[in-house]
Amino acid sequence: MKKSLLTALLLGTVVVWPALALAWGNGGSWGNWGGMKDKTSWRAGESHNSSRKDNNKPSQRSESGRRYCSMSREKGLLKLLRQLNQPFSSIKTMRGGLSEARWKYNMIMKLRKYDDCRAEDALRMLSKENVCEERGEGDVFCVKWAADSALQEAKARADLKKLNPGAPVKEQLKIIRKYTKRPYINDFAVNRIAGYLEKEADKQPEIFIPLLVELFPHMPETEKLARRYPEPADKGLEKLFSTADSDQLWWGITLARYLKKTVFMERIYNIAFAGKGHINYTNQSETASIQTAAKNYFQALLPESLPYIKRAAGTKAALSYCSSAAKGCKTTLMINRYLNDLAAGAAGYAVTRSIGKTSGANGNGTDSREIRAILITRNASWLNDHGKPTVIITGAIHGNEWATPEVCLGIAEYLLENKDNSAPAVDDMGALINQEAVETAAGVKPDTTLMPRLTNIRDLLNRIQIIIIPVLNPDGYDFSHTAAGKKSYYGAGWRPNRRNTALWDKKEICYRRDGTPYASPPTGVEHCFLADYDASDTGDGSELSEEEVMVCESVDRKSLRLFKPSLNVSSDKMFEAVYSSASPARVVCASGQRRVWKEKWTADNDKAAVKRAAAIADGYIQDSHGVDINRNFQYQWDVVKNQENLFIRSRSPSSRVYRGKAMLSEPETRAMERLIAQKNVVALIDYHSGSTQVLYPYAYSTRKRPGRNLLQKRWGEKDYLVFRQVAGKIATLLNRHDRSDKSIVGYTAAQNYNDTNVASGVARDCYYQTEGIAALNIEVHDRRYTYEHEEFKKIVPEICKTNVPGAVWFLFWAAELKTGG
Repeated sequence: MKKSLLTALLLGTVVVWPALALAWGNGGSWGNWGGMKDKTSWRAGESHNSSRKDNNKPSQRSESGRRYCSMSREKGLLKLLRQLNQPFSSIKTMRGGLSEARWKYNMIMKLRKYDDCRAEDALRMLSKENVCEERGEGDVFCVKWAADSALQEAKARADLKKLNPGAPVKEQLKIIRKYTKRPYINDFAVNRIAGYLEKEADKQPEIFIPLLVELFPHMPETEKLARRYPEPADKGLEKLFSTADSDQLWWGITLARYLKKTVFMERIYNIAFAGKGHINYTNQSETASIQTAAKNYFQALLPESLPYIKRAAGTKAALSYCSSAAKGCKTTLMINRYLNDLAAGAAGYAVTRSIGKTSGANGNGTDSREIRAILITRNASWLNDHGKPTVIITGAIHGNEWATPEVCLGIAEYLLENKDNSAPAVDDMGALINQEAVETAAGVKPDTTLMPRLTNIRDLLNRIQIIIIPVLNPDGYDFSHTAAGKKSYYGAGWRPNRRNTALWDKKEICYRRDGTPYASPPTGVEHCFLADYDASDTGDGSELSEEEVMVCESVDRKSLRLFKPSLNVSSDKMFEAVYSSASPARVVCASGQRRVWKEKWTADNDKAAVKRAAAIADGYIQDSHGVDINRNFQYQWDVVKNQENLFIRSRSPSSRVYRGKAMLSEPETRAMERLIAQKNVVALIDYHSGSTQVLYPYAYSTRKRPGRNLLQKRWGEKDYLVFRQVAGKIATLLNRHDRSDKSIVGYTAAQNYNDTNVASGVARDCYYQTEGIAALNIEVHDRRYTYEHEEFKKIVPEICKTNVPGAVWFLFWAAELKTGG
């Protein structure tokens, strides 16, 4: 039965197909396809050629010119042709609610996969159709365009078969030029050619590297090969700068920047700024894009490019600031030496001093370090302020936030380089920092009342003094550069200081659900502790704490187990889960000792119990180190209300956000309090890293608004509104230039970290509420936390240059807070 059915199908095909082919060849219209049936199946044979004058004559193609298809593949093509033959209005169920244009586009996409003349014929018919569709906002799609593109791809497939290493070079270049001529003919061809050039570049670099650079400067592989073959790459860049359109030109300049090609400085300057190129200079957006790429290129090649930057900016610019940041990965000793060098060359505009010492790690002060600061102003002196108000700038309150000292040093460099400069302050790209004040002086009405009136650094240093503390936490900062420090806290790097908190009272304290402590640890319940999860196997004695977990000790204190590893310790769910336990009941406790859950104790299983005695012998209880200095200030030091999910972390010595034994328990926080008491401090910036935000008080609450009315006296608005506008202005300045790195874009102004996170005992809250200082916390980049050496050296200078203009504007603004205008 099956055999006879197959025979009938084959006979039907032989009878039906010639008539179909004749109709198609003589008319080429949808109406000539009426004889097709679903059961039609055609055995592969002669290629169909619709361009023949007489379709009744046998094909003259050679055997090698025939196309052979599987029966299922041929059947699929014929089914598509049959569907296209039907009137659109009659195929409602088939088209699934699609518009005619969309349905035919889908058919085109299906036809593309058939390498057959009949598929090409169908595409040619579709390319004659005037069916278009409005897709909104001026976007129009037409069937003709899609069909033309598919036909071009079919042609490209045939041509690109000739593109192989065995073909003559002249023939290869001809094909490559044909399909990469602007505008691109077909994305398919371009992708194939790019892959081919990338594959063959190593074999014939003198021929293919210039082409790869000229045609595909945006590909990462292009940069790698261009570094390997610099001379052929130069040839490609030369051709690109002579002929490329604006889009390719942008990529070409960017590639030249990555390759540090100083030889093209004059050429790029002429194209971008002198109007001596081949781009359309009437198109302002295209010109601006090229100029942005050129500025980034020049910045990467300092100091050789200084003349070109100054010519482009048209004004005196401080362009060498953040030069220290390029060296990267400094110890506090190196930073302190650099501060001394800056002061020595400042001609009386800077002095350095220690503001106090750290806690050290051993508890007796023998290993404590100095916290160094630089004071910058005209006639600088620690003993005589000359009646000037003070602005303080701090960095590295957290050890692992390596970029923040570099930003602080960049600010110092900028101020000292421009100490005699009476021209309006500009950034490294030549853009005005206080543009509103400059425009106001020229008669333009400002759109804000918060505009500071100062515009240059000479006047600024006559009116205020600036104290910069690049590393407020030297112990934690230096330890974060060690192998053990980099691995700490699940690879984020060491954050707090290095105090040995285990030397404090080791007694256990347990807490009720509302955060109040029990007089003594309760009995008859399991005690649950915050612990570090140690997954290290380093062999060097260091610990890799991948995450913080909750460990519960049994009622009889003989065993312990991991509590619900699927829950995050900082979440409300964890807190609620612990206190909702009934069998057995549980409480959250803390002690002066650090608890460590080992990976080998089946960390993913909260039902596996470990004998407490064996665990202690295996290092379960250890000495704890570190107080988070930014949780140790006196205002709202230990908040529980609305922070139930956080209090156990801030009260646990094993946590990286441990608040300390008491407010101001740390020498670092007390040193800041002493400094503020000695100086007339009006404003402060505390630099952090981990996001791109400009944050203002209060950190401890998402609802409470700053309301001391310190700023209202000068600016005429409530403090909260002033803070929000100032933070917003700084964020705008930080977003002004595209520096080609994703970690320094999208700065926003906010009261709380990520608009939701709260923390108590934070520096900016205390500075504002207790000390009456306009304090901000600026997060300089969103990559958390530490960089490897080479990556740090590459990115941190750009982080520094991004953030310095925001600090300068803030200094202009702060100069008017208590000086009486």
